[in-house]
Amino acid sequence: MSIRYFIFPLLFLLSNDVYSQVVELKNKSFEGIPRQGANSQFMLNHWFDCGKWNFKSVTPPDVHPGGFWANNYEPSDGISYLGLVGRPSGSYESVCQELKAPLEADQCYAFSIDLALGESYWSATLADSENEINFDQPLVLKIWGSSTACTKIFSGENPRTELLAESVPISNNYWQEYIFTITPKKSHKYITLEAFFVPGQDSYGGNILLDNATHFFPIPCDDELAIIEVFTQDLDDVDGYNRAIKNGTKPKKKKTKKKPVVEEKPVVKEEPVVAAITKPKEEKEKVIPKPKKPEEIILTELDAKTIKKGQIINVKKLFFAADTSSISEDSHEVLDEIYAFLAQNDQVIIEVGGHTNTIPPHEFCDKLSTERAKSVASYLIKKGIPASRIKFKGYGKRNPLNKKKTASARAMNQRVEIKILST
Repeated sequence: MSIRYFIFPLLFLLSNDVYSQVVELKNKSFEGIPRQGANSQFMLNHWFDCGKWNFKSVTPPDVHPGGFWANNYEPSDGISYLGLVGRPSGSYESVCQELKAPLEADQCYAFSIDLALGESYWSATLADSENEINFDQPLVLKIWGSSTACTKIFSGENPRTELLAESVPISNNYWQEYIFTITPKKSHKYITLEAFFVPGQDSYGGNILLDNATHFFPIPCDDELAIIEVFTQDLDDVDGYNRAIKNGTKPKKKKTKKKPVVEEKPVVKEEPVVAAITKPKEEKEKVIPKPKKPEEIILTELDAKTIKKGQIINVKKLFFAADTSSISEDSHEVLDEIYAFLAQNDQVIIEVGGHTNTIPPHEFCDKLSTERAKSVASYLIKKGIPASRIKFKGYGKRNPLNKKKTASARAMNQRVEIKILST
């Protein structure tokens, strides 16, 4: 039984303004027999392969886990999950399903799905069948509505299709929940989940892993900022949920046991400068380190009594291997201070900002600063801080503290900072 967390406005719980019913999605966790797409036909209950309709001579999507392409992730939910790829040739994979009831025009819906980037997805290409490449680059997930199954989408100009939502580039190498709100302009009986290339980039080898989706839940559209309550609900009891919507009452909570936490996999390099902020699949138990003596504290500015919104704190004694995002063990002490502070102050939201010296070209600096900021954010998330409280961004060499080209200036400019976004 799938238990998920959703955010809904109070209006939804107390009034009859939302009359639309929950739109059910069948086989939400992509349950099926693991199959390698290159060696078999696509067989997954209620889902259809759109790639064979849109492209010629391409293999179908993969149903994992089975060790295919050196991908060894465990499912986020159930026994299997779906893998979609984009190829250097320009083709990409997508799957379609006929909904039990249509998504209604002008009705707002909430939908969520667990997504990850497989760090190992080795495969040959049409251009070179003998040598494999790693399809390990981030893709975006596009969610389409349509009136017929697997309608050719491509440019989105087909009048029978509508792009309902598009994710940020999926770069997390662990399962993470992404929440979407959609408002169809017209009714749709079919839904398509499509892996696509990051906007502005040429075609390349990438992948998205998908699992543990939800139904489409109606929400009011008039006040998206009036989000005041998070509640746990048995979201598989659609009939009971629809009755609650019709009656204007709050659905009953269901007591369940939490799933065991699965250790997150290490983060790999990615291109985008700004990260997606999403809700983590599971939160690890917080183990707060013992308080230090005042003379032992590294970041004395990180004090709940004195910090202010907008304050920027330079992370001292944080070290990386040269030209990499690999954090040295000597850095764990200061990172654990940041973790302890965040664990003790649940209301604080931060941005981790990466900066480089001014010597290399912008492209290199943007990439390196982003990877280093992400490594710090990943460390804190793995320790147990919710991903929703940590943003990260690479500033490259755009904000130097010292514009000189001396060794001391380079050392000063090459830094990671913590910015307080909310207290």
